[in-house]
Amino acid sequence: VGFARNVLSSAGMVEGTDFEFLTVGDGGPATAAFLNGEIDAYSASTADTAVLNQRGMKVRDITPTEFGRFFGNGIATMADTIANDRELVEGWSRAFAKGHAFALDDANRDAVLAHLAAGNPQEGEDKEFQAALFDAVRSKTIAGGDSPHLGWYPAQVWEEWQDALVAGNEISGPLDDLSAVWTNEFAELGNSAVGK
Repeated sequence: VGFARNVLSSAGMVEGTDFEFLTVGDGGPATAAFLNGEIDAYSASTADTAVLNQRGMKVRDITPTEFGRFFGNGIATMADTIANDRELVEGWSRAFAKGHAFALDDANRDAVLAHLAAGNPQEGEDKEFQAALFDAVRSKTIAGGDSPHLGWYPAQVWEEWQDALVAGNEISGPLDDLSAVWTNEFAELGNSAVGK
């Protein structure tokens, strides 16, 4: 809701006048809401969009470019986890980067789809759907523009996201130290392991 509110507000729209929010769920309930005319737009994940498209409810991503930069490349964990089990976070960062790079290589496509089917057998039952879902999600995980590697997130985007959260009253005000909740350190560490 916070994300959608900020996108719509940035276009000069006013909540309660130009738009309102309705919780509709995903998949079938979202399709029903579109078909019944209850909603005209849907704030969802890339996976939800892929599901709707694959099932015949043709939707398209209308996220403005400046807001699209907020997603698709960051990873998160709790500060306590970093403080208390740094070895786990470093190991996970290396494994994530290696797996991500492997999945982006088209030469590994069949192996990736087999791994995904093993992890989620229900999705793997419909190979065409699984491939469409993989393509949709994969396309949103590629490092943007000037990103030096996977997982890297520009400081400017973190500042913009914080500003959007403040503007939408999702948080009461800016953090005293934004770097206390954001770092590229583990993305850099993971990237250094790719190809090794």
